[in-house]
Amino acid sequence: MGYLCSYTHLEMIDAAGASAERLAEYEAVDSVVARVATRVLGSGGAALHFLTGGLCDNGFVVGRLAEALGSPVETCVEARYAGALGATLVAAELG
Repeated sequence: MGYLCSYTHLEMIDAAGASAERLAEYEAVDSVVARVATRVLGSGGAALHFLTGGLCDNGFVVGRLAEALGSPVETCVEARYAGALGATLVAAELG
């Protein structure tokens, strides 16, 4: 399973409530999708990918990423908090 992180500038666009049509106008979406796909595919890829971070519940971005990877991208609303949960676990271990 691949692990994909979304980028802050797209999260800001998404937080502003941009529709899928409006997001399509931003070259940033295609740019980030292309960079992530290149990294994933360059590392051998995976049959299934899971998107975390602020864009995990944005169907437009998830769909574009799946299209670029040529394989499914799974996610869930709670995946938005994966980084924070991981940081909390590390902090607890370092305690």
